[in-house]
This record gives sequence, structure tokens and C-alpha cells, in this order.
Amino acid sequence: MKTSRRWLKVLVLATLATLAMPASMSGAAPAAPAPAAAPLAPAVPTHMPQSPADYAAREVANASTVETFQGGGGGVYIGGSTLAVVLIVVLIIILL
Repeated sequence: MKTSRRWLKVLVLATLATLAMPASMSGAAPAAPAPAAAPLAPAVPTHMPQSPADYAAREVANASTVETFQGGGGGVYIGGSTLAVVLIVVLIIILL
């Protein structure tokens, strides 16, 4: 039982060391650079305001939605990297 647990610890530590190692230390040959993409034409706006009055009208139209904003529609979002780190920490705590 002790030897299998020791090998499990060694395996976990080796995996963590491998994941923490920078790619430059791995000895792999660098990938060839990707070919450059053709330049795109600049985007043309569909509506160009002609005067400051257009800006003022847009601000007045949006003012009512800003005043009635209640908030509270968001949630807690956990990214994949955070989830992976938490999973690794939990596994280390359980295994060691």
C-alpha cells in the first residue's frame, strides 16, 4: 500500500512539474510562422452623425433606459482555467 501511494505522489508531482514547465524548456522545435493574411478593407459605418444634434438625440433616447436599470442580472462565472486549477488542488489534497 505504501509503495503504490508513493508512486502516486511521484506521478502527481511529475505531472504538475510538467504542466508548470515553460514551453521553451521542453526541447520542442518552434513551429513555423503562419503566413500573413491579406489586409482587409476598412469598415464603412452605416450611419454617420452629421451634427452634434444627432449625438444629443441619441443620448436623450438612451437616458430612460439608464435611469430604469435595476442590475442584479449577472452571476458568478468560473472559467475553465480556474476550474482546472481548483480540480488539481483538490486532487493533490485528496491524494497527499
